[in-house]
Amino acid sequence: MSFLIFSCSNDSASDLTDNNEDNNESIPDLVTFNQNILPIIQNSCTPCHGPNGSQPDYTNFRNASDNATDISDRVNRTPGSPGFMPEGQLVRLSQRNLDLIAKWITDGKVEQP
Repeated sequence: MSFLIFSCSNDSASDLTDNNEDNNESIPDLVTFNQNILPIIQNSCTPCHGPNGSQPDYTNFRNASDNATDISDRVNRTPGSPGFMPEGQLVRLSQRNLDLIAKWITDGKVEQP
């Protein structure tokens, strides 16, 4: 008698990432708040971090820029870990969105092109 055992596991970051977005789209040479970061915030963060939210309004450039390092830290945490954002979600932002946030910070947190 023989047994065949299968299992499922989440053993890579890609298993914990929202892949609904086209991750094959290239990252622009210059990432700006208005063109690249604001849409991420509007789609993923505004229930809490919008004009009517209970937390700082990250649709406001100055607030997002001043807190960019913390935002990046929190969205890059493992889902379910303390401080992970978006709060209550079981998956991280897409890898492309994480890369856009990182590049926006590296590019100097530019507001407009």
